[in-house]
Formats: sequence, structure tokens, C-alpha cells
Amino acid sequence: MLLPSCPLQQGIKLAERIRKEIESTSFTYKETRIWVTVSMGITEYIRGQDLHQFIERADQALYRAKNSGRNRVVAI
Repeated sequence: MLLPSCPLQQGIKLAERIRKEIESTSFTYKETRIWVTVSMGITEYIRGQDLHQFIERADQALYRAKNSGRNRVVAI
């Protein structure tokens, strides 16, 4: 998700609200209740940074979230 003109802290708050909403929602498939969680990596664009570096930082944050227990938001 790209959030133009959104400061990092505001993006983290939004990601946490989304994460909590997903965590608290379930659905039923073939009579089985299923819960889903989400991990997110958050980063802020640094002026002058190329697109590859920007995406790489977001990807690193995502993998930190997954490797530190999942169902969390990690910002770098």
C-alpha cells in the first residue's frame, strides 16, 4: 500500500488498525472457522532514494515482522 504524503508514524498507526481488524475477523469455510493474521513491513520514502532501494527496505521490514513472530507491524 502506498500512502503519499503520509508520515511514517501515521502509516504505522494505520497498519496497526488494519492488522487488528484482520486479526479479529474470521470466516467459515466448509463448516470450519478460520482466523487470519497479517504481517506488514512499513518504510518511508527517503528523498533521492531509487525505487529499488525503497522497495527493498519495505521488504526487509516485512521479513523482520514475519521472522519475529508474525501478526505484527515492523517499520524501518
